Amino acid sequence: MPVEWVAGSSWNQWPDVHGMGGRMPVESAIMAWMTFVAASSTAFAGFDEGIEAYTHGDFETALSTFRPLAEDGVSGAQYNLGLMYAYGQGVPQNYDEAIKWYRQAAENGYRMAMHNMGDFYAAGKGVQQNYTEAAKWFRAAAENGFVNSQHNLGALYLHGKGVPQSSIEAYAWLSVAAASGNEGEIRVRDIVARTLTKTNLKAGQKLAKEYLEMYPPRP
Repeated sequence: MPVEWVAGSSWNQWPDVHGMGGRMPVESAIMAWMTFVAASSTAFAGFDEGIEAYTHGDFETALSTFRPLAEDGVSGAQYNLGLMYAYGQGVPQNYDEAIKWYRQAAENGYRMAMHNMGDFYAAGKGVQQNYTEAAKWFRAAAENGFVNSQHNLGALYLHGKGVPQSSIEAYAWLSVAAASGNEGEIRVRDIVARTLTKTNLKAGQKLAKEYLEMYPPRP
């Protein structure tokens, strides 16, 4: 059965608003960031100004704020800069630059950037299409609890793209994604479950339990 991967979603198209990753609504995340900054070092100084500029459509100011932070290794700023290049916000759209900054953020452990790296490799945006690389990055984000990547890794296993085909692995990862409570993920898991033999379903459920203990979905 066809199960498509999740590319850009509503939260992936917002900039990170607190420098540390996650998918809170923008308003809630700005409040969390303001609370965090009081107890943080000055390494993120100016980050909230960049977010305010971005949310008001002042991409030039946002870009000039995020760039030096990104160059200093702040993963949230690296992700945001990648996002702006990916969508042509304040700069000409440039997938090469987008993936450059996504990669730096991903290598710093930033899971939304890991997911977007997987998306770029799966779609062949800025890089040659490579499902093996896509699976690698989706797995990295999935193991960090990112639901979209858990879904995508399950889809790749189901179709045997970039990984050996395995309905058991597919069911396990889709079950972990479904544990987020998202109704769409639950439906997908249940649809796949109906295609499995009783033996494979039992094996998938066992594996899902193990993965859920190790890689629970998290905000």
